[in-house]
Amino acid sequence: MPHNRVLITYFEWHGIAARITVTPNHRIEGWTLITITLKNPAGPPLPIIPQGTIIHHGIEQEKLDAAGGVLPFLKRWADRDAQTPGYLKALAAWRQGDLFSAE
Repeated sequence: MPHNRVLITYFEWHGIAARITVTPNHRIEGWTLITITLKNPAGPPLPIIPQGTIIHHGIEQEKLDAAGGVLPFLKRWADRDAQTPGYLKALAAWRQGDLFSAE
């Protein structure tokens, strides 16, 4: 990715879709900001975002390039975080739903 432009792409992990914005950090040379926004907030949580619908993550551009780019980086991150107790708890809560909902 050219290091001076914003990249907008989409990421899907096990059927969970997110919009990804990759922006070079204009304040810190060599750093990049990744913004991940869930496309379906009512759907299952993404391991990278176990609570809420959006996250911002800063990373050195060099590390992002070494990972093969933003999509391979996010896939490995999601695969790793899918095994954490926090994500498993968030996923179980989503599957259970709201027992007190009027629906």
